[in-house]
Amino acid sequence: MKLADLPLNTIKGPETAISPDPTGVEKTLSIVIGFLTIIGGLLFIIMFIIGTYTWITAEGKPDKMEKARNQITQAITGLVILVGAFAITAVISTLLGIDIFNIVDAINNLSK
Repeated sequence: MKLADLPLNTIKGPETAISPDPTGVEKTLSIVIGFLTIIGGLLFIIMFIIGTYTWITAEGKPDKMEKARNQITQAITGLVILVGAFAITAVISTLLGIDIFNIVDAINNLSK
């Protein structure tokens, strides 16, 4: 049988309807991304505080000030990467039509 012999209404493509209920994968991604974002933010705060404390206690010594400057720079770079990754994930989530940032609903569903 040739493709031309089939009636057009019998040819079906892939299902494109997106379920409004999050699947297990979406829930898992939502929880993992939320958890890693929180951990990344906390690490930024901790590293920034350590860097500023090192700067304050450097007593003008160039090697300690350089170490403190590097810690602060690395903390800020990490935060920029975290925000960039979050933005890229949001764009991909929007393009795919998957709501993986619905963290509150995912957490509420865990308690059920």
